[in-house]
Amino acid sequence: MDVVSRPAAKMGPREERGERAVNGLLTDAAAPSFGAVETPLQERLFAAGLQLLRGTTAAWAAVLPGGDPLPWRELENKLEAFELFRCARLELGLSAGARPPLLELVRRARALDPYRGLWTLEGLGYAYAENAWSDGQPPAGLLRGGAAADLPRGALLPLHTGIGLWLAERRLARLAAETGAGGAGDALADLLSLCRSHARDGYAEMVFEAVGLVAINLHPRLLPDLDRGLRTLDPELVDYLWHGAGRGLYFSPLHALPVRSAMAWALDRARQEPRGERERRNALAGLAWALTLVNIRRPQILAGVLQHLGGAIWNEEAFAGGVAAAVLVWREAVGEGPTLAALLAHRPPPAAADRWRRLVEASCRAALEQTYGELERHGCWGLLFRDRPFRDAREEP
Repeated sequence: MDVVSRPAAKMGPREERGERAVNGLLTDAAAPSFGAVETPLQERLFAAGLQLLRGTTAAWAAVLPGGDPLPWRELENKLEAFELFRCARLELGLSAGARPPLLELVRRARALDPYRGLWTLEGLGYAYAENAWSDGQPPAGLLRGGAAADLPRGALLPLHTGIGLWLAERRLARLAAETGAGGAGDALADLLSLCRSHARDGYAEMVFEAVGLVAINLHPRLLPDLDRGLRTLDPELVDYLWHGAGRGLYFSPLHALPVRSAMAWALDRARQEPRGERERRNALAGLAWALTLVNIRRPQILAGVLQHLGGAIWNEEAFAGGVAAAVLVWREAVGEGPTLAALLAHRPPPAAADRWRRLVEASCRAALEQTYGELERHGCWGLLFRDRPFRDAREEP
């Protein structure tokens, strides 16, 4: 059965019309890839279109009479993150044919405000891999020395995830077009080899995790074969496949409607798509990871999701782990600062206060106080791209 053929929840006629409109718009924007558009003019037009759409969502959030503005704010954040990733070259002031040193581009990205810089760096990673392949098969080690030797550590995580998106998109597109050419097992072995050869030690898993994100959004029919292939090749990587799929669910046009039920549909799919509980936990953690990182500047959006979803969060530990992992990603890529302080200091309405304490505040404080130092010492940053609990040591497990 096609993994996307099972509806997560029934929509009403009004929601179906809105879903078709948003789905058509964002699917056209994303096709045929997540990456940069083909010419500078196309890129400028595309960026202008996204900015217009983002401005429209912000206006609706401000003027809706008696409505809930938070879903519109959430859509605005999604559009901004997508725009920064997709149009990284434009954001960094690159002219056609210009290829400044990678370190110079990273410096430009890190000079932006932290949120814009984070998503621009991921887009830069994608463009860097794309350029390397356009010049012919690149030597091993895109981020393992050479031009990447002096990169600041904070830039490494988003650069790796961007490269992962390019590698996954390129290899899965070829697999989808092949017939009888060795199946998913060979494609996964090839892709895993590329991830390991181009990533620094401790980062290869996050590069590979992008396979799930690309698969669920661009090649959903491949997911069952990818799952089976990984169980033979390296069963531990199944966790990363489904974490990436959960992350991809958050960015799916199917769940981009500015209505509260959109997140509930994504939660249902994260529960229904994978075949086992461990895989479902990873999908849920990936979904919570993306929700948190996209909206990290506006904790009221995360609090609103917790308030309105109620018991729909079917595994609170996995959800809380995804939230905490996203906060650690922000801490590593951006550093400490007012954004994290505001998130930890946020106090939601009473209806969401208990869930906020358990699913956000406690797990994030535990991750920052107990786990971040371990990741620094051992450099195993790829662990942030799979399900794992972050418990406050003062609480019972």
